[in-house]
Amino acid sequence: MLAALNNEPLKKIEFDFGSITLRNDGVMLVVFKPYTLINAEKSERLKQATLELGGGQKFPFLIYLGENCSTDDTLMQFARNPENKYSNLEAIVISSTIQKILGNLYNRFMKPVVPTKLFTNAADAEYWLKNG
Repeated sequence: MLAALNNEPLKKIEFDFGSITLRNDGVMLVVFKPYTLINAEKSERLKQATLELGGGQKFPFLIYLGENCSTDDTLMQFARNPENKYSNLEAIVISSTIQKILGNLYNRFMKPVVPTKLFTNAADAEYWLKNG
């Protein structure tokens, strides 16, 4: 996933459920391991790590959802909160049809406060973040 030289990590924090990395191209990369339930506790740990890595600045986020990852409504409520001070753009790379269905429903009805788009192809997600 971290292929190109300009995407090298500057700082990285590992969790039992995945990792968050600030890359030198200014993208915050979040990778969730397969079968992760993204709940309030994990969301809070990610928020704290984002503050630690980014020093309170907003970044475009590239989020990889592993196979069969899911979320409770805590993360969805946070993404809808106008006080979201962590991201300014979110590209989410999904790995299953059910993630696509749920993600499209979320984008349509829950209305995230930052532009958010789903992708099945990592290269397309990277392109959209940089040129979208």
